[in-house]
Amino acid sequence: MSRVKIWTYTLSGLLAGFAGLLHTAQNHQGSPNTGMSYELEAIAAVVIGGTHLAGGRGSIAGTVVGTLTIGVLTNVLRLNNIDSNLEMVLKAVIIIAAVWLQQGGERRIENSTWKFLALVLIVCVASCGSRGGGGPHQYVVAFS
Repeated sequence: MSRVKIWTYTLSGLLAGFAGLLHTAQNHQGSPNTGMSYELEAIAAVVIGGTHLAGGRGSIAGTVVGTLTIGVLTNVLRLNNIDSNLEMVLKAVIIIAAVWLQQGGERRIENSTWKFLALVLIVCVASCGSRGGGGPHQYVVAFS
Protein backbone atom coordinates (compact mmCIF):
# COMPACT_ATOMS: atom_id res chain seq x y z
CA MET A 1 0.00 0.00 0.00
CA SER A 2 1.33 3.42 -0.88
CA ARG A 3 1.79 6.28 1.53
CA VAL A 4 -0.88 8.31 -0.26
CA LYS A 5 -3.51 5.63 0.39
CA ILE A 6 -2.48 5.27 4.02
CA TRP A 7 -2.68 9.02 4.61
CA THR A 8 -5.95 9.24 2.72
CA TYR A 9 -7.61 6.55 4.85
CA THR A 10 -6.10 7.98 8.04
CA LEU A 11 -7.33 11.48 7.29
CA SER A 12 -10.75 10.14 6.25
CA GLY A 13 -11.08 8.22 9.53
CA LEU A 14 -10.01 11.21 11.62
CA LEU A 15 -12.43 13.55 9.88
CA ALA A 16 -15.27 11.02 10.19
CA GLY A 17 -14.58 10.69 13.91
CA PHE A 18 -14.48 14.48 14.29
CA ALA A 19 -17.77 14.80 12.39
CA GLY A 20 -19.31 12.21 14.72
CA LEU A 21 -18.15 14.17 17.77
CA LEU A 22 -19.59 17.41 16.37
CA HIS A 23 -22.88 15.71 15.53
CA THR A 24 -23.12 14.21 19.02
CA ALA A 25 -22.31 17.56 20.62
CA GLN A 26 -24.92 19.34 18.52
CA ASN A 27 -27.69 16.84 19.38
CA HIS A 28 -26.59 16.36 23.02
CA GLN A 29 -26.85 12.59 22.57
CA GLY A 30 -25.47 9.69 20.62
CA SER A 31 -27.76 7.35 18.75
CA PRO A 32 -27.00 4.74 16.10
CA ASN A 33 -30.12 5.79 14.14
CA THR A 34 -29.18 9.46 13.86
CA GLY A 35 -27.56 9.26 10.44
CA MET A 36 -30.13 7.09 8.72
CA SER A 37 -30.74 8.08 5.09
CA TYR A 38 -27.69 10.39 5.01
CA GLU A 39 -26.03 7.97 2.60
CA LEU A 40 -29.01 8.24 0.24
CA GLU A 41 -28.73 12.04 0.26
CA ALA A 42 -24.98 11.88 -0.34
CA ILE A 43 -25.33 9.47 -3.26
CA ALA A 44 -28.21 11.50 -4.71
CA ALA A 45 -26.23 14.74 -4.49
CA VAL A 46 -23.21 13.24 -6.23
CA VAL A 47 -25.25 11.57 -8.97
CA ILE A 48 -27.34 14.68 -9.62
CA GLY A 49 -24.08 16.63 -9.77
CA GLY A 50 -23.04 14.56 -12.76
CA THR A 51 -20.58 12.08 -11.27
CA HIS A 52 -20.87 8.61 -12.76
CA LEU A 53 -21.40 5.80 -10.27
CA ALA A 54 -18.82 3.74 -12.15
CA GLY A 55 -16.27 6.51 -11.66
CA GLY A 56 -14.09 8.36 -14.10
CA ARG A 57 -16.03 11.60 -14.52
CA GLY A 58 -17.33 14.28 -12.22
CA SER A 59 -16.50 17.64 -10.76
CA ILE A 60 -16.58 19.41 -7.43
CA ALA A 61 -18.80 22.15 -8.86
CA GLY A 62 -21.31 19.56 -10.08
CA THR A 63 -21.34 17.91 -6.66
CA VAL A 64 -21.98 21.29 -5.02
CA VAL A 65 -24.91 21.88 -7.42
CA GLY A 66 -26.23 18.40 -6.63
CA THR A 67 -25.90 19.02 -2.89
CA LEU A 68 -27.78 22.31 -3.15
CA THR A 69 -30.47 20.65 -5.27
CA ILE A 70 -31.01 17.82 -2.79
CA GLY A 71 -30.92 20.27 0.12
CA VAL A 72 -33.59 22.48 -1.41
CA LEU A 73 -35.69 19.45 -2.35
CA THR A 74 -35.45 18.06 1.19
CA ASN A 75 -36.36 21.45 2.67
CA VAL A 76 -39.37 21.89 0.38
CA LEU A 77 -40.65 18.38 1.06
CA ARG A 78 -40.35 18.84 4.82
CA LEU A 79 -42.04 22.26 4.71
CA ASN A 80 -44.93 20.63 2.87
CA ASN A 81 -45.22 17.93 5.56
CA ILE A 82 -44.47 15.10 3.13
CA ASP A 83 -44.01 11.74 4.87
CA SER A 84 -40.33 10.85 5.38
CA ASN A 85 -40.80 7.47 3.68
CA LEU A 86 -42.23 9.16 0.60
CA GLU A 87 -39.35 11.63 0.73
CA MET A 88 -36.84 8.78 0.53
CA VAL A 89 -38.80 7.19 -2.34
CA LEU A 90 -38.74 10.48 -4.27
CA LYS A 91 -34.99 10.80 -3.77
CA ALA A 92 -34.51 7.21 -4.91
CA VAL A 93 -36.55 7.93 -8.05
CA ILE A 94 -34.36 10.98 -8.71
CA ILE A 95 -31.22 8.82 -8.34
CA ILE A 96 -32.62 6.21 -10.73
CA ALA A 97 -33.54 8.90 -13.26
CA ALA A 98 -30.11 10.52 -13.00
CA VAL A 99 -28.32 7.18 -13.45
CA TRP A 100 -30.54 6.36 -16.44
CA LEU A 101 -29.74 9.72 -18.00
CA GLN A 102 -26.03 9.17 -17.42
CA GLN A 103 -25.99 5.65 -18.83
CA GLY A 104 -28.21 5.65 -21.88
CA GLY A 105 -30.02 8.92 -21.96
CA GLU A 106 -26.91 11.08 -22.02
CA ARG A 107 -26.75 10.80 -25.79
CA ARG A 108 -30.28 12.15 -26.06
CA ILE A 109 -30.25 14.82 -23.36
CA GLU A 110 -27.40 17.21 -22.62
CA ASN A 111 -25.83 17.10 -19.15
CA SER A 112 -26.89 20.66 -18.32
CA THR A 113 -30.44 19.98 -19.50
CA TRP A 114 -31.19 17.31 -16.90
CA LYS A 115 -29.76 19.54 -14.16
CA PHE A 116 -32.18 22.20 -15.35
CA LEU A 117 -35.00 19.65 -15.27
CA ALA A 118 -34.12 18.79 -11.66
CA LEU A 119 -34.35 22.47 -10.73
CA VAL A 120 -37.70 22.74 -12.53
CA LEU A 121 -38.93 19.78 -10.48
CA ILE A 122 -37.94 21.58 -7.28
CA VAL A 123 -39.73 24.75 -8.34
CA CYS A 124 -42.86 22.74 -9.21
CA VAL A 125 -42.85 21.03 -5.82
CA ALA A 126 -42.26 24.37 -4.09
CA SER A 127 -45.07 26.10 -5.94
CA CYS A 128 -47.65 23.43 -5.18
CA GLY A 129 -47.70 24.52 -1.54
CA SER A 130 -48.77 22.47 1.43
CA ARG A 131 -51.70 20.08 1.47
CA GLY A 132 -53.87 22.99 2.51
CA GLY A 133 -52.95 24.83 -0.69
CA GLY A 134 -50.92 27.53 1.03
CA GLY A 135 -48.77 28.26 -2.00
CA PRO A 136 -45.21 29.56 -2.08
CA HIS A 137 -45.95 32.56 0.15
CA GLN A 138 -46.00 30.25 3.18
CA TYR A 139 -42.19 29.99 3.02
CA VAL A 140 -41.84 33.67 3.85
CA VAL A 141 -43.61 32.98 7.13
CA ALA A 142 -41.55 29.82 7.72
CA PHE A 143 -38.23 31.67 7.31
CA SER A 144 -39.10 34.88 9.14
